[in-house]
Amino acid sequence: MSSNIELLTTKELMDWLKVKRNTIYQLRKDENLPTIKLGRTIRFDKNAIVTWLQERQVSGEEALLDDEMQEAI
Repeated sequence: MSSNIELLTTKELMDWLKVKRNTIYQLRKDENLPTIKLGRTIRFDKNAIVTWLQERQVSGEEALLDDEMQEAI
């Protein structure tokens, strides 16, 4: 493990990603968002989150198709 680990709280992750708390909970549950549990405390390794996001990166065309499908629902 790197010695430059930056752990984020849920609030810090929400602010960084500009999403709501429920979105973080859903991503943890459904999308395997990398999480570190320290006792009853949840933290997020910023480097692991960056890697996780990069693995989910889609092309502009794929994003447009996803948006169109969401609008159709």
